[in-house]
Amino acid sequence: GVEALEMLNEEQDIDMVLSDINMPRMDGLALLEQIPKVDPNIRSVIVSAYGDMKNIRTAMNRGAFDFITKPIDFEDMRVTIQRTLRHLELWREALESRD
Repeated sequence: GVEALEMLNEEQDIDMVLSDINMPRMDGLALLEQIPKVDPNIRSVIVSAYGDMKNIRTAMNRGAFDFITKPIDFEDMRVTIQRTLRHLELWREALESRD
């Protein structure tokens, strides 16, 4: 989490974060709270243990765009990432059309 936050602060062209909830030093839920301070337009997808509804709900309430459960279904992860990035692309197009 700490390393991810450092990278988000250094790199200006990150659109999406894929993060596990369980990480050393800063868990994924704490990272979710920090991401909007770096860039409110970054989308987050959280990875959590199957059936961990309490943490999944917390993640969604803290701004996660979506979540993936373990064990990871890589096809589902691919679709989730594509859908997340497509949503962000449509969001940007909508913002540009307002100007």
